[in-house]
Amino acid sequence: SGQPRARRVGVQAGHWQTQLAPPELGRILAQTGTSWAGITEVEINLDIAGRIAAILRGKGLVADVLPTTIPPGYVADAFVSLHGDGDGVGAKSGFKIAHSTRRTPYEGALLAAIKQEYAEATGLDYDSAGVSRAMSFYYAFSWSRVRYSAAPHTPSVILEMGFVSSDHDRWLMTERAEVLASAIATGIVRFLDAHPREKLFGEDLLVPAPVFRFPTPTPAR
Repeated sequence: SGQPRARRVGVQAGHWQTQLAPPELGRILAQTGTSWAGITEVEINLDIAGRIAAILRGKGLVADVLPTTIPPGYVADAFVSLHGDGDGVGAKSGFKIAHSTRRTPYEGALLAAIKQEYAEATGLDYDSAGVSRAMSFYYAFSWSRVRYSAAPHTPSVILEMGFVSSDHDRWLMTERAEVLASAIATGIVRFLDAHPREKLFGEDLLVPAPVFRFPTPTPAR
């Protein structure tokens, strides 16, 4: 037909269908997500993922709502994994977002666009101190060691939308889910508009250079 294919976005609902994960992902089978006051992280993630997908489809994009098990080598113009946090006591509030270092040159731009839209729409503080190694090394980004992950050239981020254990954050994620979904979708579209497909898939990956350690030569006697 000669028509360019619609751009594709993957939205992962964190912890959804984890019980169906293959043996390779066995270490995450016990990670079922947090819950508080009878509301589970999974239901929040799935609800907002579905809303984001609907908004993106309304703009002519292809949107996949993905479970724990990512199709091996999943290719898209952007991939966002949605999660909620919990502190066990109900004290903490805020959101955070991260990407891996072993990715494309465009992760930072995807992160920045979503972070700005989300902060403005929700009024939540950015929990920079809470960005963990587990987020930066999230399995769905780890194409070099996990088969069930997004392809190397797919710009990918993980978003912790707020604390399910916080009454305020949980209210936002449940009673203002459409506001949150709209902000995330707007950030994604902003990123896609600024980064055409030929740009995304035409660059080398940013894989950290190996560090070579040469022995110190022994001085001649």
